[in-house]
Amino acid sequence: MHELDLDTAPGEDAAATQTSDTTSRRSMLRRVAVTAAAAGAASVAVAGRPALAADPDDLSLLIVNDHVTRTGARYGGALAPTAFNVETGPSDANNDAVLNTVLAAGGTAFLGVANSAGPQQVGVVGWSRKANGTGVVGFTGPTGGYGGEFFGGVAEVRLRPGGAAPITLTNAHQIGELYEDETGVLWICVAAGSPGSWREIAGPTTAGAFHAIAPQRVYDSRPDRKLVPGTDRVISVANSLAGVADVVPAGATAVSATITVTETEGATGGFVSIRPGDTPDNGTSSINWWSVGQTFATTVIVGVNATRQLVALPGPSAAHLIIDVTGYYR
Repeated sequence: MHELDLDTAPGEDAAATQTSDTTSRRSMLRRVAVTAAAAGAASVAVAGRPALAADPDDLSLLIVNDHVTRTGARYGGALAPTAFNVETGPSDANNDAVLNTVLAAGGTAFLGVANSAGPQQVGVVGWSRKANGTGVVGFTGPTGGYGGEFFGGVAEVRLRPGGAAPITLTNAHQIGELYEDETGVLWICVAAGSPGSWREIAGPTTAGAFHAIAPQRVYDSRPDRKLVPGTDRVISVANSLAGVADVVPAGATAVSATITVTETEGATGGFVSIRPGDTPDNGTSSINWWSVGQTFATTVIVGVNATRQLVALPGPSAAHLIIDVTGYYR
């Protein structure tokens, strides 16, 4: 761990150092410790410098690359940053674009740039050994702004899966915590406690976000034949009968659909069970009738298999079936 004295900038008289903390941000900066993880894998830039009399937000930028100070630049007021190189090699142009264009308009508190020669390529590392501590904190001033902003070529943020589901834990948690368990399910804490109250947001077994669509008819048995009692009818909901492709796109896990039975048979009635393709019948019912020649409709939400299929099973009487998809989950 390499401690940096942020009260005195390199090459500057210590007498010029401001001794009082004027803001909580500057107080935090004076206690920053920078570490290069995995044998110098990360390059980190930190800031913390006495303010100019005319500009209380003036900041000094210190670049640390593999434990070596490369160069510095001052931001604040009308002062322009000096030119500096944070990484040698083919990424120089990219670094210049980031440092001179993106950051030139204002003060910069922290900046991390990964060294491409390092094994981890980590720009900024935050680590807290204190119980319930926080590795990295981002916040803004009283005028508002973004506490954090992320962009990535692969993804903006990656959450690393943890252990068991948080509802099975016994330690304390706070409102707003996000937790991904070992099965890839994402949770959010909605009430503090031990373990607190948690809601499941998403995961491999959840339906996902709902996409409402203009209703599309995907199946109608009337031009063909009625459903046969006791016999499965496999139905694709991928495309509409009007020729619209991917009404329910690949990757969908469930659909919302209006199902209609018409021209029903059986003096004592009957039913149709709708279930996801490739699943066994569990003796359920999705819609019922009680006499001959009836027409009924209802809305169901039901899962689909990987090929976007449903299975319809009638009993003990026959009827025609119509399916109109109104939305899907993915």
